[in-house]
Amino acid sequence: MGSRTTPFIVGVVLILYLLTFSEGRQICKEGWEPFGDSCYYFGATLETWHSAMDLCTSEGGHLARVTSRAENEYLKMRARSFPDSNYWIDVTDQGAPGTYVYGSTQAPVNFLDWNPGEPNDVNHHCVGLYHRFDFKWDDFSCSNKRRFICEIKAECSMKCL
Repeated sequence: MGSRTTPFIVGVVLILYLLTFSEGRQICKEGWEPFGDSCYYFGATLETWHSAMDLCTSEGGHLARVTSRAENEYLKMRARSFPDSNYWIDVTDQGAPGTYVYGSTQAPVNFLDWNPGEPNDVNHHCVGLYHRFDFKWDDFSCSNKRRFICEIKAECSMKCL
């Protein structure tokens, strides 16, 4: 073998090693934070639920679709960084009062974290994390202006494990 094939073989071995043994890393857009297999953006502006949904959609995502206790706890922990703020999430009963669905898919909600006594208002159809309840869920009028949390699927470098 000549001296020209040695760098080629070393390069191929290095690439195979990296593909085999390197853990993939989630890649999020600037300003977005990784958790699980998603990236989250904590909006600083105050928006209605529908405006917040539109903003998230324009970024290729949706309002945060909370599907597990771990995800919920992460979002609550991050929301505590802004202790006097409330955040919209992707939960609503606008289509059928009392039946909560993910607004972006209309699929039934599979995880709940209501504050005791909530939901409590037949005229409130959109759900958010409420700072006075340590960011447990509360129902609000969809026209109220709140901060919001967007979610998109994370991209991976190499491979995600």
